[in-house]
Amino acid sequence: MLNTASTYSATTGVLPARQAARNAYFDYQTQSRLGNLVTNRSNVYAIWITVGYFEAVPVLPSSTNPDGFQIGSERGTETGAFERHRAFYMFDRSIPMGFQRGEDLNVADGILVERVIE
Repeated sequence: MLNTASTYSATTGVLPARQAARNAYFDYQTQSRLGNLVTNRSNVYAIWITVGYFEAVPVLPSSTNPDGFQIGSERGTETGAFERHRAFYMFDRSIPMGFQRGEDLNVADGILVERVIE
């Protein structure tokens, strides 16, 4: 015999075992249900991007360098004038976005903050 109202009132229930005041499972069922409905995790991410410029040194193609190039020294190493571009983004994954390979749909709607730092 099911008594669905027993989880909301301490005095309801035909069977004494199903009365919420006498059984801790039913007494705390509403509160334990919250774990499935809410979370302390967010779908908002902070993204830092740093772009540096490096020399591409031609080498023989191998399993580690299948395209025939290896990363060399950073441009500006000799003079100490490194050129790096930095940016900061906040991205919200909870905003609905479309995906189709090769197409730029509404992905920009998920960017909440965009800062280019020079």
